[in-house]
Amino acid sequence: SLRRGRCSAPRARRPPGSSKQTNRGILKVVILILIMTILPVLGLSRGVLFPGQLICMHVRHDRSKSALRAAQDSGNSWLGVFASHDGSGLRCCDVGTVARVISVGQGDCCGQMVTELEGLARVRAVGSFEHEDRSDATCERLEEASSDQAPVAALVTEIRNVAESAART
Repeated sequence: SLRRGRCSAPRARRPPGSSKQTNRGILKVVILILIMTILPVLGLSRGVLFPGQLICMHVRHDRSKSALRAAQDSGNSWLGVFASHDGSGLRCCDVGTVARVISVGQGDCCGQMVTELEGLARVRAVGSFEHEDRSDATCERLEEASSDQAPVAALVTEIRNVAESAART
């Protein structure tokens, strides 16, 4: 829910081919293949979306509504979600998240457009162009830093061995 439970997640229009259950394995393979693509831009003025995060939010700006429609019409329901200085998608940060539109509908408390989004992967906008009613960005996937635990495990083992050796003497 959003805004202290006053508005619940929409359940109206689901993108074609989507289901309530996300097949995360297939999505991750598709995201790994994603190297560079053009995505409609949704600007967030109050917060950020991280990969793996689900959010429900009101959509107030016409440019944002147009970006959601473009994402749904694209067949894969992806859009670029970037922190925005004004929320309209005109002035956004370079790094954001590619998100999948889960659903779009009207909030039952206010009648405003509400959407559910799922963050999939971090992206960088390397170029953008304006449409009459929205912005699109050429996005490239950002690789996450490797969390190789082998050096840490080796260090822990060495410290443990030293501690055990010291305890025996």
